[in-house]
Amino acid sequence: MYELGIIGVGNMGGAIVRGAIKSGLIAPKSIIIYERNKEKVRDILQRGVSYAGSEEELVSKSKRLLIAIRPQGFEELGDKIKDKLEKDTLIISIAAGVSIEAMNSIFGEDKKYIRVMSNTPATIGEGMTAISPESGLDSESIDFAFNLFESVGKVIILDESKIASFTGFVGCMPAYLFMLIESASDAAVSHGFSRAEIYQLMSQVMLGSAKLVQESGKHPAELKDEVTSPGGSTIKGVLVLEKAGFRNAIIEAVHEGTKASEKLI
Repeated sequence: MYELGIIGVGNMGGAIVRGAIKSGLIAPKSIIIYERNKEKVRDILQRGVSYAGSEEELVSKSKRLLIAIRPQGFEELGDKIKDKLEKDTLIISIAAGVSIEAMNSIFGEDKKYIRVMSNTPATIGEGMTAISPESGLDSESIDFAFNLFESVGKVIILDESKIASFTGFVGCMPAYLFMLIESASDAAVSHGFSRAEIYQLMSQVMLGSAKLVQESGKHPAELKDEVTSPGGSTIKGVLVLEKAGFRNAIIEAVHEGTKASEKLI
């Protein structure tokens, strides 16, 4: 039996495979994957993992299951594998909007479930992940999931009731930050910078600012005030953002992202 079977090896599924192998958590020979388009995972297979010809074959050979497909595919998957799952199989889902209650209904109540939400920086080992185990789940299963996602970044254990909110800001936030970089680059190009230059500069500004929040222990407002000298250029820019509704736009985006993540199936 393989230690881990993964159904769906896109950006996140592939990142988890690479992270698990790189960290030494799971040997390649102990991982089996299924992806409809085998060509898509050729680089993953070159790392020594095995390929299943179907979801049913994968399930029959795996101790634990990681599901990394779109929420809309869960019911179809359940029809295929429900009767082939062993009792107490650990099922880990990284799909937004698929509750533990829904998984119980789709795959059966005699399985063990962990709901997970991460974000795309996990693809370079810098993800932020929340894992939500079902009530009463054994520590061995929780530790396995924690260590698996720790191989692609930081991990917290979070009550499932907060997963939608976590998705609304942590899952979606990279897109908002990329929009900030994109917008700043448009302005910088108008002042003579190349795209390549400003992408490098803005990336470092974000990395440095984030590290300052992490390590200084100061409130973000205090850090902002330290940059804004009286009558200076920064406070003038801050006032433009305030007038444009910058704060409210971020707040509303988080609210909308949360609502959209509450229940997708």
